[in-house]
Amino acid sequence: IKSARHDDTADTSKAPKQYGMDPPQMTVKLEGRHNDEAKTWEFFVGNESVDKAFVFVNSAERRDKVFAVPSRNMEGLLFKEARYLRPKQPFAFPDSMVSNIEIKKGPDRVELKREEELWKFLAPEGLTYAGPTDVEIEKKDKDKDKDKKEDADKIRSVRGLMNAIIRINVDQDEDFLPLGVSPDEVGLAAGKESMRVEVSTFDKDTKKTTKHTLLVGDKVPAGKLKDRKGDFYYARLANDDGIMMINADQFKTVEAVAKDPKTIRSRDIAVFDPRKADHVVIKQGDTEYKFY
Repeated sequence: IKSARHDDTADTSKAPKQYGMDPPQMTVKLEGRHNDEAKTWEFFVGNESVDKAFVFVNSAERRDKVFAVPSRNMEGLLFKEARYLRPKQPFAFPDSMVSNIEIKKGPDRVELKREEELWKFLAPEGLTYAGPTDVEIEKKDKDKDKDKKEDADKIRSVRGLMNAIIRINVDQDEDFLPLGVSPDEVGLAAGKESMRVEVSTFDKDTKKTTKHTLLVGDKVPAGKLKDRKGDFYYARLANDDGIMMINADQFKTVEAVAKDPKTIRSRDIAVFDPRKADHVVIKQGDTEYKFY
């Protein structure tokens, strides 16, 4: 709507009814505040031009005037179904906000917690640290992971795992199932899922922790995939009954870490942020060196 601009080359000299504006084909209502007062704006969409180059529109403020907007600028409004408005990325937040990660698939489970400068294993027992949290310390891992999908056997850090989780996405609009499909039908009833990926985020401004849980259910039957390549699984967010199909390749890294958490175990002997060191004492035999 913000990008809607009238094109003077289109003919809008006729009555609004001639352009499908009385009544309109679509009404968009926006509610908000302006100058500290509640306000409502209404935007009306009419017909497309014969050559499909323009969409005719107007607003509540100028109901008697018709404007022609290039169709390419209106694609965001001309969606087929409401399900296509769903976000394609279940975990849409920066990795710097992540405070906890838990992955569970059958008997395999890994849980990580951010503790100041470090990531610590809460499960499985026997593992302690999974490495530092600091962005600069992990920069080499970020550079390695950037702009490419990590192979499961190459994940060696929590950052690599976080990147793999945040990259999980729905390939196309048609991968959102029509509303009304029961989670029970596709293995997505709460507690019955085949895999659970749970990420908690902490907002430093509001001091609020939010839990985001993705449930993964049954494998999608090949007959429902048409010409799609590869395997897909049904999935949904725990607080949403809307079901999506996600390519199985996007879960390989997550599954691999759950099966063998040692792959992201810290390889540092002394786990700390070197930039915060006050002094160092080295002692060998009777000789001692102190650095301040």
